Amino acid sequence: MLGVTVGHDHTNTYEGRLFGIALGYGGSIGWAAYGLKSDNETERSRLRGSRIFVIDEGAPTRYESRYLTVNSLP
Repeated sequence: MLGVTVGHDHTNTYEGRLFGIALGYGGSIGWAAYGLKSDNETERSRLRGSRIFVIDEGAPTRYESRYLTVNSLP
């Protein structure tokens, strides 16, 4: 096992390692989930998004992970 990534309807996000296992929380991709409190839509949505993994078939233990947010879309 290389890692475990989970998510729920909160706008939290993290990535780290414990005992050599990658751990991640994917955050919230939906709009009906818990969110940041603000009257400003950009601030309220700044953590809405999804974690993206790019895995090399030739070396699956090496991968890239990033968190793509709604606000980072073109």
